[in-house]
Amino acid sequence: MEQNRLVVNSLLNPTKPISVYFYATERVDTGYIFSAIRDVKVVLKEDERILFDGVCNDTVLHLDYHPKVGSNYAIEASLSGFETVSASATIPDSITCKAGMDMTNGNSWSELFIILSEFNLPVNSQASLWITSYAIFEDRIEQYRDIYANNLLVDKVNQISGMPVLNPTVGSLYHDAFLRVKNNNFQDLDRLVFTPANSGYYKYIEFDPENPESFGPWYGQKQIGIKLISASREYDQYCRTLYLQKSMIIYDNDISAIVYQPIQVYSNIKNGMGIFAGLNETNYYFDLPNE
Repeated sequence: MEQNRLVVNSLLNPTKPISVYFYATERVDTGYIFSAIRDVKVVLKEDERILFDGVCNDTVLHLDYHPKVGSNYAIEASLSGFETVSASATIPDSITCKAGMDMTNGNSWSELFIILSEFNLPVNSQASLWITSYAIFEDRIEQYRDIYANNLLVDKVNQISGMPVLNPTVGSLYHDAFLRVKNNNFQDLDRLVFTPANSGYYKYIEFDPENPESFGPWYGQKQIGIKLISASREYDQYCRTLYLQKSMIIYDNDISAIVYQPIQVYSNIKNGMGIFAGLNETNYYFDLPNE
C-alpha cells in the first residue's frame, strides 16, 4: 500500500511572483485523494541564497518576488508524519522569433496563417518549445482548441487526423490545444506556419445588427494572442505526460481496457509528488481587421 506523501506544485515563471502549493495524499476507501495542507516547514533558496525559511501558515506560499532567468531554485518541505521532500529547478532563457500574421483574402478563418521564423534559443539550452494561441475579446480570452500545422518537427503526441484538408498550407492534421517541438528538433526549426481553428471573422455570414450572435461565435474578437513557452526538461515532461493521462479515455465496453497501462505523470519531487519546474514565455499579439 502506497504511503501518504507530501505534494508540492510550483511553476517558476519570471513574469509572475513565486507561488508554491502544498497538498498531501490521503488514503480513502476508493483510493487516494489530495487535500490542501498548511503549516508546512519550508526552505526555499535561489542559488544558495535563502528566499524563505520558516513555516507556511497557509496552503500556499506566496512571495512578492519574481524568479530570475538562469538561476537555480531549490526547495525542501517537511511536515510531521510525512517524509521530507525536495526538488530543484532552473529558469530557462525565453524563446523568441519573428512573428507575423497573414490573410490571403479574408474570406474565412481557414485562410488566416500565423508565421513564425528566425527562432532564437541559446545553443546549450535544454528547453523545448510549446506554442499555444488565444482569441482575445474585450471581456474574455479563449484558448483555441484546434491548431492546424503541417511540419514534421512538431511532435505528434497530440496530433489528430481524419479531418478534411483545411487548405494546402496547413493540411488536414490538427493538434489539440498546443504545438510541441522537442529540444532535439528545435535546432532544425527555421519556419513554422499554423492556423488556429475558428480564428477568422465570418464575412460570408450575413450580419444582423439586432442579433450579433448570428455573426458567429467569434463576433467581437479583437486580437489573436500567441504564446511561446520555453519549457525546461521537467516542465516539458510534466505537461506531456499529464496530457497523455488526461487524453486516455477507456470505455466500459472497450476490450482494450484489459491491457491498459496507466500513464505515470512525471514528477521531480524527491520522496513526494507534484512538480517544481521552471519555464519562460514570450507573447505576440495581432490585431484583427475591423471589417
